[in-house]
Amino acid sequence: MVDNPAQGEVAQSRALRLVLALLVMIPHERKVTVAELEQSLKNMGNTVSVRSIQRIMKKLVDECGLECDMSAKPFGYSWSKHQQVWKSRLLSPMDQLLLGLVYMRPGMYGNLPDHSVWNGRLRVVEPESVVAVPEMDKPLLALLCEAIVDQQQLQLNFECSKGVCELPVAHPLGMIFFAGIWFLLVLDSVERQLVPLALHKIFKAQWLNQSFKCDPAFDLNQYDCSLLESHLQWIQYSVQVE
Repeated sequence: MVDNPAQGEVAQSRALRLVLALLVMIPHERKVTVAELEQSLKNMGNTVSVRSIQRIMKKLVDECGLECDMSAKPFGYSWSKHQQVWKSRLLSPMDQLLLGLVYMRPGMYGNLPDHSVWNGRLRVVEPESVVAVPEMDKPLLALLCEAIVDQQQLQLNFECSKGVCELPVAHPLGMIFFAGIWFLLVLDSVERQLVPLALHKIFKAQWLNQSFKCDPAFDLNQYDCSLLESHLQWIQYSVQVE
């Protein structure tokens, strides 16, 4: 039992960062042992006992789709080739997305990712949803994520109901998971209006090397998601046509 809620939040954040650090270290093409993970953590300046790592790895095998080869000692851990989405009931939607991003592109958030930078930038409308990572070009998704966190202006090219479109100057404000689809919510700097874009329909993004400041009054959680309904109808129609 934690008497101080703040201490509990700090402990939970540290635990999550440790889990993410370990997941970044899990290779895709070979197996890694607990001893190797312990040494990698130590090289990063983090002393974690072998027993603690073993407990975490067992939980990840049970909950997050990692595989453990127990045919010989020391046991070897690797990513499951069949794991496509995160299904752990122990993870929040934000954690599910970040873990999925780590799976897609190990190391994209550095050695010890801190999910606090995403506060106010991610929204899952259906809290009970299993949050899947958008099926799109990995470097493009990484660029969009970095632009959201760093508040960098982008030029975007994407498909919409009108065909192929472009936003010359867009301010990426955050992402919304709605009806099984990730949307990037941007501010059109020219028209000064909010524009939701289906992430998987964005095919090009150019970093404009100029930052922007988000309006302090903006709240992603207050965005009217009923405005996304028309986009869903077009997306469903485009899939049927394909």
